Amino acid sequence: MKKIIFVFVAFLSGFTAIVASPIKNSEVVECIALHVNEENALEGAWMFAVKGAAKSYAEGQLIIAKVKGEFVVKLNAEAGSLYAENIVVNNNEISFEIVINKEKVFFSLSAANNKISGTSSSASKTFKVEGVKEVLLQ
Repeated sequence: MKKIIFVFVAFLSGFTAIVASPIKNSEVVECIALHVNEENALEGAWMFAVKGAAKSYAEGQLIIAKVKGEFVVKLNAEAGSLYAENIVVNNNEISFEIVINKEKVFFSLSAANNKISGTSSSASKTFKVEGVKEVLLQ
């Protein structure tokens, strides 16, 4: 039986951490490299919660990364994965739009001390968003 390993690598100030665990019933080896940028506290993987939102989007993971010089935002929730549009970054603040159930939802967030917070607003409601960085290396 072939063992498949998932590898997660993070770099911070020259420090490298590797975590490996077996993945059952898979023929694919998936490797993810995440560079944690000390100059921009926004970049990274965040576990988030949206108070009062529909269960399928009330919590999940928000990934903020800089790819080829531009920011990319991906929201992973129970309902699936969605990518953001109209991303604007100013220091440790970010705003973007994600279409959820055919409705544009505007996010305005700021990051500090490995926490992220702000609001998400649709045409009819505004919700509070809070989260913590998923990987902390010091």
